[in-house]
Amino acid sequence: MVRWMKYRSKRNNEGSAFNQTLTKIMSKLITTRSVKWTVGAFDEPVHSEALTSVEIIDEGAGEFVQVSQSDEDGIKTNIKINPDEWPELLNAISHAVRMCQEVKP
Repeated sequence: MVRWMKYRSKRNNEGSAFNQTLTKIMSKLITTRSVKWTVGAFDEPVHSEALTSVEIIDEGAGEFVQVSQSDEDGIKTNIKINPDEWPELLNAISHAVRMCQEVKP
């Protein structure tokens, strides 16, 4: 729709005034952004300590990912992940998971 509106504005010689108005409208668009996900068994209640939360956080110095879990006493533990560190962290975690040995009966 934006392309059509820009095309129409050129075609109707509405020029820069229309484009400025369009820019103002576009800058005020409201959107929905997913910033938190909960991972765990389907039948666990949302407040369960068995669930892991992954969320995007911004404390003023830029966004980062926070992974958190609660223990049986309700004490929450967080891991904060800088996006620049993620590729190496992912490699290390993937390697560690592959190296885990299965429990033998």
